[in-house]
Amino acid sequence: MIASFRHGGLRAQYEGKTSRGAGACREAEGHPGGARSQPGAGGHEPARVPAARVEGPLKGHWAVRVSGNRRVTFRSEDGAAVGVNYLDHH
Repeated sequence: MIASFRHGGLRAQYEGKTSRGAGACREAEGHPGGARSQPGAGGHEPARVPAARVEGPLKGHWAVRVSGNRRVTFRSEDGAAVGVNYLDHH
């Protein structure tokens, strides 16, 4: 479950308010069709994605590689993703 966002575009995508950037968001969700594309899913199912712990200024965060230098980062609190953000890491 996602508790909060830092990136407004990811929030809009998650809430189904836009399809802009859907490819990147679907990759980050860990499956090709995205959570919303599954008929009868009844909401978002937990995705198993290859996340890595982040060091440096974002210590305590996790990162999922989307493509190239792009990462979705978040903190995990009580089983929920908090402060979900989209970064161009370089």
